[in-house]
Amino acid sequence: MPIAGLALFPILFNLPLVLLPAHIAFLELIIDPACSTVFEAEPEEKNIMNRSPRNLQERMFGRKNLALSLVQGISMLAGVIAVFLYALHMGKGEADARTLTFATLVIANLTLIVANLSWSQSLIKTLSSENKALRYVLVGALSGLVLVLYVPALRSMFRFSLLHGDDLLIVCLVGTLSIAWLRLLKSQINNNI
Repeated sequence: MPIAGLALFPILFNLPLVLLPAHIAFLELIIDPACSTVFEAEPEEKNIMNRSPRNLQERMFGRKNLALSLVQGISMLAGVIAVFLYALHMGKGEADARTLTFATLVIANLTLIVANLSWSQSLIKTLSSENKALRYVLVGALSGLVLVLYVPALRSMFRFSLLHGDDLLIVCLVGTLSIAWLRLLKSQINNNI
């Protein structure tokens, strides 16, 4: 949803484009391995045998799962669009707005992956789990992001500008806070189980 939203939003409101083909390819290099390896490598929850089995008549992807996915996607989209509009409002150029928005989207995606790995563990336990695929995806994505932001040839190819310390603070705060509500939701659900 955030990728589609960022592709459509500038067109609908006659703003500079955020995502170019190279950006979408980069994002797919994060999302695809996360879906195919990180979630598969995650061990089952410790309380899995204490849960009631899923009703056979219940759909695999019911309304609750769909609603949660939509809320997560809308929350991420709102965060990255807020960064994009903030950058434009502050008089930053197209490249600055694109860079801030893209970096925020990458951080939000990584936060979303970690937040969805476990419904019972804390964030610290999830990050320190023995899921090597998670570490590879996190290190690979963050290393790739640093390369496209700070290697001049790559930065030029991606049509990015240089991010400074205050920019990185915005990227990290909005990227993580756009998904932070999920941790609170998990706490409420776990307390009610």
